[in-house]
Amino acid sequence: MKKVKLIRDYGGNKKDSVISVNEQQAYFLLTNSIAVISDCGSDCEECEDCKSTKKKRTTVKKTVKAKKAPTKK
Repeated sequence: MKKVKLIRDYGGNKKDSVISVNEQQAYFLLTNSIAVISDCGSDCEECEDCKSTKKKRTTVKKTVKAKKAPTKK
């Protein structure tokens, strides 16, 4: 199964949706300029599968202790 992103409406699917298709369907959609291959790399934010796995990080506040000045004797 391959994931493709539709670049125009096709059948019951809307433009910009990402769908899973088999090799033959992917070939048809790609050769007729209906879809492009959706490469789900590490920085993919287009498909719902990748959106749900990415978590937003929260910032951690660190407290810095002030250094004491050296004392003279």
